[in-house]
Amino acid sequence: MDEQKPHAVPGEDEPAMQSWTKSNDSTFQSYPVNMQQLRVDWILNTDDGKRLLQAIHASERLDFYEIPALKMIIEYIYQSNKLVMMKIQLPLYLL
Repeated sequence: MDEQKPHAVPGEDEPAMQSWTKSNDSTFQSYPVNMQQLRVDWILNTDDGKRLLQAIHASERLDFYEIPALKMIIEYIYQSNKLVMMKIQLPLYLL
């Protein structure tokens, strides 16, 4: 009968797990992850949020675009609207 170690990690005895945990091989790399959560629904769904984005766009201050939260919002808006922008603007460049 197999007895488990008192503090055994599930799957620890599997060969793949042993090679991953004990290896210094560069093929198994891990990196720290920085996660952020923002509540941006008010920016995307309200008139106040629209006015905020328009004011930032109209401003001549470029340091607004260095704010990490604003970068993430702009990236999200771009990703969700890039197909629409391509359908509208691409034909104008092809003429």
